[in-house]
Amino acid sequence: MKLKKLLTCFFYLGIHMKKRNQILTLIPIFFVLSLIGCQTSENSSKEQTVIRETEIVFGTVDGVDLKLDLARPGKGKGPYPALVFIHGGGWRSGGRWNNTSYIREAAGRGYVAVTVDYRLTSVSDGPKAKYPFPAQIHDVKCAVRWLRANAEKYNVDPARIGAYGYSAGGHLALLLGLTDSSDGLEGNCGNLNFSSKVQAVVSRSGSTDLLGLFETEYADRSAVMRLVGGSPEEMPEEYRIASPVRVQDIGNTFPNGRVTLWRCPHAMEGEKYYGFERRIYYQSTKGTTKF
Repeated sequence: MKLKKLLTCFFYLGIHMKKRNQILTLIPIFFVLSLIGCQTSENSSKEQTVIRETEIVFGTVDGVDLKLDLARPGKGKGPYPALVFIHGGGWRSGGRWNNTSYIREAAGRGYVAVTVDYRLTSVSDGPKAKYPFPAQIHDVKCAVRWLRANAEKYNVDPARIGAYGYSAGGHLALLLGLTDSSDGLEGNCGNLNFSSKVQAVVSRSGSTDLLGLFETEYADRSAVMRLVGGSPEEMPEEYRIASPVRVQDIGNTFPNGRVTLWRCPHAMEGEKYYGFERRIYYQSTKGTTKF
């Protein structure tokens, strides 16, 4: 799917912080939205050349090199907003190459774009995964910090970094948007003096509540258990920490009181079917945003 077409189907999700209650409000946009379309005409893909770099090591953990591929505009003044692409695969498969075409097109439209690897649960340590959660969010946060640490080198605007993820990648992208350093999910792979916060998120079919997902008829329970390290009965706190909607329960706060996310409209009915309307409140309004 072309990146521009993909981004036009997403919704705006504002995080409204109230004194007594913190609620997630899903706010549909009633016009065609495309992050890629937000750039000026001078950065159009027809005019823009793209510079690519591959196999960049952005961190090393337990002897494992974490790598990303990067694409950036070949001309123009910048600094440019950046996009971090996170692959899916049930947290156990896939790789940064899954988003190669996306970063190429994003760079052609005026973004510095990276597609990142993270440690997978397919690597075993006896009967369990060698790298269970939170290794995955540690790694993608490390990539965001690396991007800010290298903002001058790659002509990135560190105040405008967004994340896109599909499936497992969507789950991790949501966690990027809904957690900060106070949540203890930063890891230790480097550049800890830089923030891992992102200003916008596109989550395509990302899991919002792993406890709720585990209880559904169609869930891949083995993938969820391998990620978390056990069943909900055995590890209820770990399931809560790994669920993006947990921010309602702990009263998290955000810079400026808001983070901007998009979700595919088809997710609405699916979430209602799976019972997630108990946690996410839907509101209809018109609006726009640009990061």
